[in-house]
Amino acid sequence: MEIKSVKSFVDYGEKIREGTSRIIESVSPVHVDFPSKPGKFTIGDQIRYIATIERYRYCETISGRKSAYQGCRRDLADGYENTVIFLMKCTDKHWK
Repeated sequence: MEIKSVKSFVDYGEKIREGTSRIIESVSPVHVDFPSKPGKFTIGDQIRYIATIERYRYCETISGRKSAYQGCRRDLADGYENTVIFLMKCTDKHWK
């Protein structure tokens, strides 16, 4: 997709969020923090990554500040419900 305007960028971002929301809804809460292989990211890590990269890197950069991104560690939000709440708080959106 070619981005030619702010509106097309916002529309694209919303489509990405809708897809991400559908993926998160399909995750079984009991599997959110299990890696596919030892040492690999879990689905929970990936959700926390989406939250932290948007809030602590993109928002800071857009505001003219240095990135405050410090990772997507499990101690930021543990378990399915807490991870989804963390995502909502970081992105200021109510995910489906």
